[in-house]
Amino acid sequence: MRPKQIGRRRLASLRDRDFAWMLSGRLVTNVGNALGTALFLFFLLHGLGQPSAVAQDNLLLLIVVYTVFVVIASVVTGIVSDRTGNRRTLTVAATVVQAASGVAIALVPTFEMTMVAAALMGLGYGAFSTVGLAFVADLLPDEQDHARDLGIVNVTAALGQLIGPVLGGGAGRARGRLLAGVRRGRSAVPRRRAAHGLRAPAGQDVMRSRSPAPGHR
Repeated sequence: MRPKQIGRRRLASLRDRDFAWMLSGRLVTNVGNALGTALFLFFLLHGLGQPSAVAQDNLLLLIVVYTVFVVIASVVTGIVSDRTGNRRTLTVAATVVQAASGVAIALVPTFEMTMVAAALMGLGYGAFSTVGLAFVADLLPDEQDHARDLGIVNVTAALGQLIGPVLGGGAGRARGRLLAGVRRGRSAVPRRRAAHGLRAPAGQDVMRSRSPAPGHR
């Protein structure tokens, strides 16, 4: 009977509803952050059409902006979280700010707006990382298993960093295939029209050859 009790204890934290929701939220947020940061270079190259050398230099600027705002948000929101104790609201606000970065790029696809989006992403992720960990500490189900449960939390963060680039690469590949199919379809239409136009005169020549010449009956 003892092994069964240990087995139930190992799954106890995952059965806790608040802890499970927190894990899923951290996974989704880390996927979004990894998706954005991993595809910055591809957006500069293919979304904005920048040359490779320019895109690499601008990527460095985006990383610097993102990192600076991660540090600022981590310190500031950590202090605010300790003073107010309202971790849930701060965590939700951080995810909203992070999501706003993607909306900004979609609405205004320019490099200047990409810099703003990098700042928003850094603010959101920095705040989420700090306040989210404090929120995790408040939701840990069993004080005897804190290390194990924090390990599970770190697994969700690592999975997010892994899944994000994979999803981004798959989406980019699917988009490339879709655009290639559309281009092939568009190029096929003029070829069909041209082929039809070449066949039409040949048919007319046959009809003319069969018709009697003027004055011959």
